[in-house]
Amino acid sequence: MTVDNFVLNLYIFTRVLAKLIFERAKMRKISIKLHKITK
Repeated sequence: MTVDNFVLNLYIFTRVLAKLIFERAKMRKISIKLHKITK
């Protein structure tokens, strides 16, 4: 495995991870809003 390959994989991994975290945070915000409305 070359260094370039490793860096590329790391970059893709961090992008995917950031996207997942962002999506989860967005979902949490939406669910909190819904929770406030239903209360």
